[in-house]
Amino acid sequence: MFGSVGFRLALVYAVVFALGGGVLWATFDFAMGRYAADALTADLRTETQVLLAEDGGADQAALIRKVQARSRVAGPFVYSVTDAQGNRLAGQLPDGLMPRSGLDQIQLPHPEEGGGDVEEIPVKTLTTPLPDGVLVVGKSTYALHELEELIHQLGIWAVAGLALIAGLAGAAAGGLLASRLNRINGAAARIMEGRRGERVPTVGLGGELETVRSNLNALLDWQEKALDALRHVSTDIAHDLRTPLNRLRQRLDRAQAEAIDERVPASAVSAAIGDLDQVLETFSALLRIGQLEGGAGRSHFQPLKLERVIERVFEAYLPVSEETGHALTRSVDSDAEVMGDPELLVQLLTNLIDNALTHSGAGSRIQIEAYEDDRKVILAVRDTGHGVPENELGRLTRRFHRLDSSRQTPGQGLGLSLVAAITALHEGELVIGSNHPGLAVRVVLPMLRGEP
Repeated sequence: MFGSVGFRLALVYAVVFALGGGVLWATFDFAMGRYAADALTADLRTETQVLLAEDGGADQAALIRKVQARSRVAGPFVYSVTDAQGNRLAGQLPDGLMPRSGLDQIQLPHPEEGGGDVEEIPVKTLTTPLPDGVLVVGKSTYALHELEELIHQLGIWAVAGLALIAGLAGAAAGGLLASRLNRINGAAARIMEGRRGERVPTVGLGGELETVRSNLNALLDWQEKALDALRHVSTDIAHDLRTPLNRLRQRLDRAQAEAIDERVPASAVSAAIGDLDQVLETFSALLRIGQLEGGAGRSHFQPLKLERVIERVFEAYLPVSEETGHALTRSVDSDAEVMGDPELLVQLLTNLIDNALTHSGAGSRIQIEAYEDDRKVILAVRDTGHGVPENELGRLTRRFHRLDSSRQTPGQGLGLSLVAAITALHEGELVIGSNHPGLAVRVVLPMLRGEP
């Protein structure tokens, strides 16, 4: 229970609201005390001014009559008029009890009813010097102390009640949150049990929890796609490598059977080495794709222009295209820079041209292009060859995927997979479509920031 969300939220709510209530109560108590004290002082000054209003206390006999008249009426004030020698002439204050000049606080003895013990009552006084004596006006602060005590008690109960209500509200909020989280945990448990199609249901409360749910479901979708891709890759590796490995074993068996004086024919060794080279090339391509998909290669990024990449690849492949009967051309209509690895972009363009030379057929035209569109730089390779069926376009970047018509051509079916990995590393987009006729492959790269 102590580790649950509900308990911790309840505790946090209770502490925060108790502190807030305590600060509010302390502020209220201070303000009320100041107000009551100021009101009491104002009453003392007003009463003194009333007594001295006519002659300012010069007529001592008249003052004594006023004080005696007020003393006979049970009121909140107490009085004392003394002569210059300190003898009491009128009022209720006992002889010898003389407050200090100005505002002061004294304890006035007051016998309890029935003749019991004497109780001392706190009295606030205002002492005013007169021409022939001293006038003291006092007022009991007993009611003020009673009010303060009542405020203290109410404050304690209010803070305790506020903390209790806040704790209950926190527990309810925590319980509600815990129940929503249990839905997520339940979905996660069912997924771990093997129900891969399970997704996190709507948890309610909106806002951040719905964002968490959406992100978790997106993560699960991505994970399912990754697992499917891994399963396909494993199957494709087993399928595509089984043929060269079986062929290698058959060659070695045949070489062993045909060996003369325990010497293996050179042709058999050469063929076996060729098969092993094909296997090693496949594994190297897979390793390279895995490294790129893991983010390796960003350390060599630098600002560059695609024109240089295109020129480098074009000059290297122009003789090859002439030998194979293809017309290789280029068109560069952008001098904008992109951030990337020049060697990886050369490899990307090389793979696209290799793919076009291999599958477009002799006599087709291959066009390399670079242009700008909506603050993007597009690198495209188009050919006028046989093209690819529409239903196969979305599967071309799958590892080891090859069309039936290209099964007899060299390659492992990893060229476009490597192109896709390099494009993703450069935060670009790979778009494959028909060229009518032929195939058009576009690599959309973000323009370097600061370019117009």
